[in-house]
Amino acid sequence: MIHNVVDYRHVRVRDVMVPLVQCLTVDPQASIEQVLELSSTSGVDRFPVDSTDGKAVGLVNVLDILLDKTRSTSLARYTRRIITAADGEPAY
Repeated sequence: MIHNVVDYRHVRVRDVMVPLVQCLTVDPQASIEQVLELSSTSGVDRFPVDSTDGKAVGLVNVLDILLDKTRSTSLARYTRRIITAADGEPAY
């Protein structure tokens, strides 16, 4: 086995993440159809759910919507909890 090939101890969150302001986001009140259309036109399948104050409050994975046989009309059903980190924190 190969161990310690890449040393992540000095990698910071800012080195590996895209700032929220640069992401395609969806409104918590967006319809399922709007999210699917955005995914279709953008080629993106995961979207941060953006609150009115510009903070990410969750994450929607389009695959969760597509695989749900009883498709809900509420985006909240598909919104996952997210973990946030400051840009200067270690990324590992």
